[in-house]
Amino acid sequence: MFVTQDSPLNGELGQQLEKALLYIDEHLEEEMTTKQIAEYAAMSHFHFQRLFHVYLGETVSQYVLRKRLDFAAKKIVHHKKTSLAELALNLGFE
Repeated sequence: MFVTQDSPLNGELGQQLEKALLYIDEHLEEEMTTKQIAEYAAMSHFHFQRLFHVYLGETVSQYVLRKRLDFAAKKIVHHKKTSLAELALNLGFE
């Protein structure tokens, strides 16, 4: 995420959202809830969801889905022998 000097994300709020984004990236192959992510970022569940959508332009669920799909696509390209069914299950797709 790119934060300019004048951005409202330049302070503690930006750090909290960055922390949440890192948490998501590091736990793509695990189950996670918006509540868990919000707690990790030290924000209330409601406040976190609202700010996430305002500043990132998508909901937490949309962001996680997009990141998981990107992760899966990269894994398929770099690991040709990866089972699609296994990969889907590892990423929470049923």
